[in-house]
Amino acid sequence: MNLSFNEFLEAVKGSKTKYVEHNFIFTFPGLSKLDTIQVYNYLEQITKNFDPFMVKLILKSVNTYLNNMNNSFGYKEFFGVDAYELDQFIELISILEDKLENSESIKQTDKTNVPPKTFVDYLQNNQKDKLINLLHNLLDDAKPKDIAKFILVLKDLQYIHIPTPKTDLYYAMRSEFNEIGTNSALNIYLSDTLNNNNKFTDQEMEEAKKLIENGLRG
Repeated sequence: MNLSFNEFLEAVKGSKTKYVEHNFIFTFPGLSKLDTIQVYNYLEQITKNFDPFMVKLILKSVNTYLNNMNNSFGYKEFFGVDAYELDQFIELISILEDKLENSESIKQTDKTNVPPKTFVDYLQNNQKDKLINLLHNLLDDAKPKDIAKFILVLKDLQYIHIPTPKTDLYYAMRSEFNEIGTNSALNIYLSDTLNNNNKFTDQEMEEAKKLIENGLRG
């Protein structure tokens, strides 16, 4: 597939034509013009077989592209969608994130005899027992978005250390809170390459923060 990277992103985005009035024609995101295999093959080629450094560069470029879409005049208001929530870009980012995590986790193979860290091991609060009981009430079998929201709040409160890559943390979270979604689903909200301000409102974050702080005081 002989496309520049910007041409590739435009093909992933797809487009539809919308006639608002006779003299006003708008083009907005539609179905991707590429299937999953084409997307994967192109990414494999442009990242030199998913070299971690190249994958990070591509993720940063995708992030910039989606930010520019969101910041376009009237984009979200007119089209009623956040660019980060377009299914075709969720799939694209998931492929890259999974490849990056898998490649970086190979570096950990010589530590296979070391017991995996538990979720409590990642907490940095002097009331760990109270905090973990509170989190169980909030997060057992929660959806990925809810899990991510509270993880980000814990990070803001400096109550948790989030490693890179996050594979081991996700494993620990899954062991602690049961079915919380796939790594790809969690990466949609917790990826270092995404602007999480597009995922949660200030009110959502503040309400979650109060639940943690009030729960620890109670």
